[in-house]
Amino acid sequence: MVTLRGPFSPSSSSTGGTHRPRAAVCVPHKAGSHSWGRFARELLTLQLAAESEEAEAEEREWAALDFAARAEALRVRAVAVRHPMSRLLSVYRMAFERWCDEGGFLFKQWRGAVCAIDFEKADREMEEEEERKKSDDGLIPSDASDLGSFLSGALKQHREGNDRFMLRLWRRFHPDRRRDPMVDPHRQIAFTFQEFVEFLLEPRLEGDDGAGMYYLSK
Repeated sequence: MVTLRGPFSPSSSSTGGTHRPRAAVCVPHKAGSHSWGRFARELLTLQLAAESEEAEAEEREWAALDFAARAEALRVRAVAVRHPMSRLLSVYRMAFERWCDEGGFLFKQWRGAVCAIDFEKADREMEEEEERKKSDDGLIPSDASDLGSFLSGALKQHREGNDRFMLRLWRRFHPDRRRDPMVDPHRQIAFTFQEFVEFLLEPRLEGDDGAGMYYLSK
Protein backbone atom coordinates (compact mmCIF):
# COMPACT_ATOMS: atom_id res chain seq x y z
CA MET A 1 0.00 0.00 0.00
CA VAL A 2 1.38 3.39 -1.04
CA THR A 3 -0.04 6.61 0.38
CA LEU A 4 0.37 9.78 -1.69
CA ARG A 5 0.08 13.27 -0.20
CA GLY A 6 -1.83 15.78 -2.29
CA PRO A 7 -0.24 19.14 -3.26
CA PHE A 8 -3.37 21.03 -2.24
CA SER A 9 -4.24 23.45 0.54
CA PRO A 10 -4.82 21.66 3.85
CA SER A 11 -8.42 20.78 4.60
CA SER A 12 -10.09 19.90 7.86
CA SER A 13 -10.91 16.28 8.62
CA SER A 14 -13.07 14.53 11.17
CA THR A 15 -9.98 13.00 12.78
CA GLY A 16 -9.43 16.18 14.76
CA GLY A 17 -6.50 17.51 12.71
CA THR A 18 -5.77 19.27 9.46
CA HIS A 19 -4.48 17.12 6.62
CA ARG A 20 -3.88 17.42 2.94
CA PRO A 21 -5.96 15.11 0.75
CA ARG A 22 -4.39 11.66 0.63
CA ALA A 23 -4.62 8.87 -1.93
CA ALA A 24 -3.95 5.20 -1.14
CA VAL A 25 -2.72 2.99 -3.96
CA CYS A 26 -2.66 -0.79 -3.52
CA VAL A 27 0.20 -2.17 -5.63
CA PRO A 28 0.35 -5.99 -6.03
CA HIS A 29 3.69 -7.74 -6.55
CA LYS A 30 5.11 -7.39 -10.05
CA ALA A 31 2.82 -4.46 -10.77
CA GLY A 32 5.48 -1.86 -10.06
CA SER A 33 5.47 -2.15 -6.25
CA HIS A 34 9.16 -1.28 -5.83
CA SER A 35 8.96 1.69 -8.21
CA TRP A 36 5.74 2.97 -6.63
CA GLY A 37 7.27 2.81 -3.16
CA ARG A 38 10.39 4.67 -4.22
CA PHE A 39 8.31 7.26 -6.08
CA ALA A 40 6.14 7.89 -3.00
CA ARG A 41 9.17 8.31 -0.71
CA GLU A 42 10.97 10.66 -3.09
CA LEU A 43 7.80 12.69 -3.70
CA LEU A 44 7.25 13.14 0.04
CA THR A 45 10.89 14.20 0.52
CA LEU A 46 10.55 16.85 -2.21
CA GLN A 47 7.24 18.09 -0.81
CA LEU A 48 8.60 18.48 2.71
CA ALA A 49 11.76 20.20 1.46
CA ALA A 50 9.69 22.79 -0.43
CA GLU A 51 7.22 23.50 2.36
CA SER A 52 7.18 25.01 5.82
CA GLU A 53 7.66 23.49 9.25
CA GLU A 54 3.88 23.28 9.49
CA ALA A 55 3.94 20.67 6.74
CA GLU A 56 6.43 18.56 8.70
CA ALA A 57 4.24 18.87 11.80
CA GLU A 58 1.28 17.76 9.69
CA GLU A 59 3.24 14.74 8.49
CA ARG A 60 4.12 13.76 12.04
CA GLU A 61 0.47 14.11 13.01
CA TRP A 62 -0.54 11.87 10.10
CA ALA A 63 2.05 9.26 11.05
CA ALA A 64 0.61 9.14 14.58
CA LEU A 65 -2.91 8.28 13.36
CA ASP A 66 -4.17 4.72 13.67
CA PHE A 67 -5.32 2.68 10.68
CA ALA A 68 -9.02 3.54 11.05
CA ALA A 69 -8.33 7.29 11.26
CA ARG A 70 -6.10 7.19 8.18
CA ALA A 71 -8.68 5.21 6.23
CA GLU A 72 -11.35 7.78 7.10
CA ALA A 73 -9.15 10.65 5.96
CA LEU A 74 -8.35 9.13 2.57
CA ARG A 75 -9.92 10.91 -0.39
CA VAL A 76 -8.95 8.44 -3.12
CA ARG A 77 -8.42 4.67 -3.10
CA ALA A 78 -6.95 2.94 -6.13
CA VAL A 79 -5.40 -0.35 -7.25
CA ALA A 80 -2.46 -0.44 -9.65
CA VAL A 81 -2.93 -2.98 -12.42
CA ARG A 82 -0.64 -4.50 -15.02
CA HIS A 83 -1.26 -6.78 -17.96
CA PRO A 84 -0.90 -10.43 -16.81
CA MET A 85 1.60 -11.28 -19.55
CA SER A 86 3.66 -8.22 -18.66
CA ARG A 87 3.75 -9.39 -15.03
CA LEU A 88 4.91 -12.86 -16.10
CA LEU A 89 7.63 -11.38 -18.28
CA SER A 90 8.75 -9.19 -15.38
CA VAL A 91 9.11 -12.22 -13.08
CA TYR A 92 11.04 -14.10 -15.76
CA ARG A 93 13.47 -11.25 -16.34
CA MET A 94 13.92 -10.56 -12.63
CA ALA A 95 14.90 -14.08 -11.58
CA PHE A 96 14.76 -16.80 -14.20
CA GLU A 97 16.42 -15.26 -17.24
CA ARG A 98 19.73 -15.08 -15.39
CA TRP A 99 19.76 -15.84 -11.68
CA CYS A 100 23.37 -14.80 -11.06
CA ASP A 101 23.07 -11.39 -12.72
CA GLU A 102 25.26 -9.13 -10.58
CA GLY A 103 23.61 -6.08 -12.12
CA GLY A 104 20.10 -7.39 -11.50
CA PHE A 105 17.55 -6.17 -8.98
CA LEU A 106 17.54 -9.29 -6.79
CA PHE A 107 21.33 -9.51 -6.62
CA LYS A 108 21.55 -5.89 -5.44
CA GLN A 109 18.50 -6.05 -3.16
CA TRP A 110 19.43 -9.32 -1.43
CA ARG A 111 23.20 -9.15 -1.60
CA GLY A 112 24.69 -12.25 -0.05
CA ALA A 113 21.48 -14.27 -0.44
CA VAL A 114 21.41 -14.65 -4.23
CA CYS A 115 23.96 -16.80 -6.08
CA ALA A 116 25.91 -17.16 -2.84
CA ILE A 117 26.42 -20.92 -2.53
CA ASP A 118 29.01 -23.19 -4.11
CA PHE A 119 26.77 -24.56 -6.88
CA GLU A 120 29.23 -27.25 -7.94
CA LYS A 121 29.39 -28.61 -4.39
CA ALA A 122 25.62 -28.33 -3.92
CA ASP A 123 25.06 -30.16 -7.20
CA ARG A 124 27.28 -33.04 -6.05
CA GLU A 125 25.46 -33.15 -2.70
CA MET A 126 22.08 -33.40 -4.44
CA GLU A 127 23.43 -36.15 -6.68
CA GLU A 128 24.70 -38.08 -3.65
CA GLU A 129 21.42 -37.52 -1.81
CA GLU A 130 19.44 -38.93 -4.73
CA GLU A 131 21.71 -41.98 -4.91
CA ARG A 132 21.41 -42.49 -1.15
CA LYS A 133 17.62 -42.33 -1.32
CA LYS A 134 17.63 -44.96 -4.06
CA SER A 135 19.92 -47.28 -2.09
CA ASP A 136 18.05 -46.72 1.21
CA ASP A 137 14.67 -47.11 -0.46
CA GLY A 138 13.71 -43.63 0.70
CA LEU A 139 14.29 -44.34 4.40
CA ILE A 140 15.39 -41.40 6.57
CA PRO A 141 18.76 -41.98 8.27
CA SER A 142 18.47 -42.37 12.05
CA ASP A 143 20.64 -39.32 12.76
CA ALA A 144 18.36 -37.05 10.70
CA SER A 145 15.42 -37.20 13.12
CA ASP A 146 16.97 -35.38 16.08
CA LEU A 147 16.22 -31.74 16.91
CA GLY A 148 19.75 -30.55 16.11
CA SER A 149 19.60 -31.91 12.57
CA PHE A 150 16.16 -30.41 12.08
CA LEU A 151 17.26 -26.92 13.20
CA SER A 152 20.45 -27.16 11.16
CA GLY A 153 18.43 -28.08 8.08
CA ALA A 154 15.97 -25.23 8.69
CA LEU A 155 18.81 -22.71 9.00
CA LYS A 156 20.43 -24.03 5.83
CA GLN A 157 17.12 -23.73 4.00
CA HIS A 158 16.75 -20.13 5.19
CA ARG A 159 20.26 -19.18 4.06
CA GLU A 160 20.51 -21.20 0.86
CA GLY A 161 16.91 -22.00 -0.05
CA ASN A 162 16.67 -19.68 -3.05
CA ASP A 163 19.93 -20.84 -4.62
CA ARG A 164 19.17 -24.51 -4.01
CA PHE A 165 15.70 -24.12 -5.48
CA MET A 166 17.15 -22.61 -8.66
CA LEU A 167 19.73 -25.40 -8.79
CA ARG A 168 16.97 -28.03 -8.54
CA LEU A 169 15.15 -26.29 -11.35
CA TRP A 170 18.33 -26.29 -13.46
CA ARG A 171 18.79 -30.01 -12.74
CA ARG A 172 15.27 -30.63 -14.00
CA PHE A 173 16.18 -29.28 -17.44
CA HIS A 174 19.74 -30.70 -17.42
CA PRO A 175 19.43 -34.24 -16.05
CA ASP A 176 22.57 -35.69 -17.63
CA ARG A 177 25.43 -34.69 -15.30
CA ARG A 178 28.14 -36.38 -17.38
CA ARG A 179 27.25 -34.48 -20.56
CA ASP A 180 26.27 -31.21 -18.86
CA PRO A 181 28.08 -30.77 -15.51
CA MET A 182 27.68 -27.70 -13.31
CA VAL A 183 30.91 -25.73 -13.86
CA ASP A 184 29.89 -22.09 -14.37
CA PRO A 185 26.77 -21.13 -12.38
CA HIS A 186 26.90 -17.47 -13.46
CA ARG A 187 26.36 -18.66 -17.02
CA GLN A 188 24.42 -21.87 -16.47
CA ILE A 189 21.78 -20.89 -13.89
CA ALA A 190 19.65 -19.28 -16.59
CA PHE A 191 16.45 -20.42 -18.25
CA THR A 192 14.71 -19.84 -21.53
CA PHE A 193 11.20 -18.40 -21.47
CA GLN A 194 9.89 -21.77 -22.65
CA GLU A 195 11.50 -23.48 -19.65
CA PHE A 196 10.01 -20.81 -17.39
CA VAL A 197 6.53 -21.51 -18.79
CA GLU A 198 7.04 -25.27 -18.35
CA PHE A 199 7.94 -24.63 -14.71
CA LEU A 200 4.77 -22.55 -14.22
CA LEU A 201 2.67 -25.37 -15.65
CA GLU A 202 4.40 -27.99 -13.49
CA PRO A 203 6.09 -26.22 -10.54
CA ARG A 204 6.75 -29.30 -8.42
CA LEU A 205 10.42 -30.28 -8.46
CA GLU A 206 11.94 -33.64 -7.56
CA GLY A 207 13.15 -33.45 -3.97
CA ASP A 208 11.36 -30.15 -3.37
CA ASP A 209 9.65 -29.75 0.00
CA GLY A 210 6.77 -27.84 -1.56
CA ALA A 211 7.82 -24.48 -0.11
CA GLY A 212 8.88 -23.05 -3.45
CA MET A 213 11.19 -20.09 -3.73
CA TYR A 214 11.55 -18.23 -0.44
CA TYR A 215 11.20 -14.76 -1.93
CA LEU A 216 8.07 -15.74 -3.90
CA SER A 217 6.39 -16.82 -0.67
CA LYS A 218 7.03 -13.52 1.10
